Amino acid sequence: MTKIYVVADGSEFSSKEAAMEYQTAADKLGEEFAAKRKEFLKLQENLGRALDAQLCFQEECSHEYVTIEPKSDTGNYDRSQDCYWFTIECKCCNKRWDEDQGTSKYSMHGNDKRVEVIRR
Repeated sequence: MTKIYVVADGSEFSSKEAAMEYQTAADKLGEEFAAKRKEFLKLQENLGRALDAQLCFQEECSHEYVTIEPKSDTGNYDRSQDCYWFTIECKCCNKRWDEDQGTSKYSMHGNDKRVEVIRR
């Protein structure tokens, strides 16, 4: 359950900070400015909810269809410092992350049609 903060004119906000900012703006800068600020704060709240929903979707996604781009950091004086990884992007949810090539469940080799390899 989420808290709702109500200011003197009946406007509702999901955060105490936004409610207090709006009330201060209305008191000091006038109703016209406060109305514009309220519109922005509402858009910001909606954006926050949409981002939360997107992050939840990305966490629940199985990432079956991906693009992988092999990367490396080689040529170090100490060869034990060389490393190889994949930059991976899910084609379903657009999540991007890096995985070590040695431990990744994705591979550049094989005929898996769910994995697209990008070579540059």
